[in-house]
Amino acid sequence: MVPGHEIAGIVKAVGPDVKKFAVGDRVGVGCFVDSCGECEYCRSGEEQFCTKGVIQTYNCLDYDGHPTYGGYSQYIVVKEDFVVRIPDSLNLDAASPLLCAGITTYSPLKHWNAGPGKKIAVVGMGGLGHVAIQFAHAMGAEVTVLSRSLNKQEEALRFGADHYVATSDPTVFIELAGPF
Repeated sequence: MVPGHEIAGIVKAVGPDVKKFAVGDRVGVGCFVDSCGECEYCRSGEEQFCTKGVIQTYNCLDYDGHPTYGGYSQYIVVKEDFVVRIPDSLNLDAASPLLCAGITTYSPLKHWNAGPGKKIAVVGMGGLGHVAIQFAHAMGAEVTVLSRSLNKQEEALRFGADHYVATSDPTVFIELAGPF
């Protein structure tokens, strides 16, 4: 099994009940491909808590017992509710990270109403951190990056951070306690 859960590509076929997509559409798939759609969690948009068990993109058995092979396979079968449209203006390779790091960072920012008047701290400038800075900045929040050293300060500011703090000095945590 070769994992892969940031999938962007072109629809090659659709089932008879598919309404949202057609052959040739540019689409993306994250880490889930199906859920029961019937339990209280699925009905409320919280499919990750599906009581029957959410079907993951790779190394999982779907409800029919067939394995899911992930994004490095020749094709993948996905329930249309777990597929998103990718606009023509966005390259497929640039869209892929948004299906993992993007949703991982966007979801909590949206949940906690990040925006003007909110202060957001992003811990670390890894892949998730890069995306979180851009989203929080675009939402209008005041963004502070916390990282071990000043090595990535210029990059953080270029990505939209308002402030950058090196955490190698332990007094930083005392000084910054509370505002986030």
